[in-house]
Amino acid sequence: MTDAPAHVYLATVVWNDGRHFQHVTTTPGLAYKRAAETLHDLITDGDTPYIPHRYLDFLEEQPYDPDTSTDEQAEQWVDLFKNQLMPDEQLAVAVTRHDVEHTA
Repeated sequence: MTDAPAHVYLATVVWNDGRHFQHVTTTPGLAYKRAAETLHDLITDGDTPYIPHRYLDFLEEQPYDPDTSTDEQAEQWVDLFKNQLMPDEQLAVAVTRHDVEHTA
């Protein structure tokens, strides 16, 4: 038997231009951090083709610092993002748990 985790967590972000970003982690907190970092980077990245002004407003009103935020702060920020910006957008953000089967 290995020391592999019993489950993994998948952070998925689908941006408004159809790009998909996924991160596999061993804890839900880290998955939320990866989702928050991805969203933050997409909003602040100068190469993103279309950033609605309300995303920038959201970031100004709800700042997120990927370098200092805790797992809990990341989860709260992602939840705020989903509740305030996603209902009318073609975005998806999810953190899901997947059981891992161990084979001998």
